[in-house]
Amino acid sequence: MAELLHESRIDSLLVTHPANWFYLTGFTGESGALVVSKKGATLVTDGRFVVQAKEEATGVRVREQKGTVFESAVQELRDGKARRVGFDAVHMTVSQLQSARKASKGRLEWVAVPGIVETLRARKDAVELAQYAGNLLRELIGIAHRPPGPIAQGGHPLFFVAIENLVAGLAGYAELPED
Repeated sequence: MAELLHESRIDSLLVTHPANWFYLTGFTGESGALVVSKKGATLVTDGRFVVQAKEEATGVRVREQKGTVFESAVQELRDGKARRVGFDAVHMTVSQLQSARKASKGRLEWVAVPGIVETLRARKDAVELAQYAGNLLRELIGIAHRPPGPIAQGGHPLFFVAIENLVAGLAGYAELPED
């Protein structure tokens, strides 16, 4: 992530899309914003999700929002001495950007960096591939232990779907060595 911040010439990134903060932290809550900088990451969420965030989000500081989520996220950015803040214009509405700008009182420069987290999500290294394969294999084992399905007692039909997903997933993400 630090490399992408540097390439985008931003100090910090404000992540407002739930799928992206889930990818970066593991947090499954419905409300929040993630502030990412070279120093680390802080997940800002309302009081309903603080306990959940502390349990799910690994390696991230959790901050309970005071006021709006954008007021709290901007305060976190200012506390971290950010100047140039990236945001994903694909996922952040004009209204949300206006709220963030208003909360920053002109002290932060907002830089559109569309798809920055998706860029990370698209890259798969050996560790991620192993985790993906491990998760699917655990799923396969669970399915294999279920009662046989209607496919002539040959196994549960979901077993075959899971096998297809495993093969397709690994084939789609694997970087094959050049000859």
